[in-house]
Amino acid sequence: MRMNCEIIQDLIPVYHDGIASEETSRAMRLHLKNCSDCRRHYAQYCRSMRLELAAEAEISRDAAGDAFASLSRRMRRRRMLSTASLSAMGAVAAAAAVLLIFREIRHSNKK
Repeated sequence: MRMNCEIIQDLIPVYHDGIASEETSRAMRLHLKNCSDCRRHYAQYCRSMRLELAAEAEISRDAAGDAFASLSRRMRRRRMLSTASLSAMGAVAAAAAVLLIFREIRHSNKK
């Protein structure tokens, strides 16, 4: 299978991703071996794919970091609300205990 440079350059993504037929892959390898322009084009494509994958990974890491930060803020807020609720319940319980003790003392003094 003989191919010209334009066809080879159109097939580079298919070849790079490993989904070209065996015959097409063989023709690509042969052409790339003999054509410096297409070899350079293929190398440039490979570099751009590596950069794109690295950028996607960075975006993914940033998104994960943002999600973690958001979750951390929500957990901190819930913890603060729980602490405030427990403190309020403790204060109410202490006030009730003081009132009951005061009432008992007052009641025992009347007898």
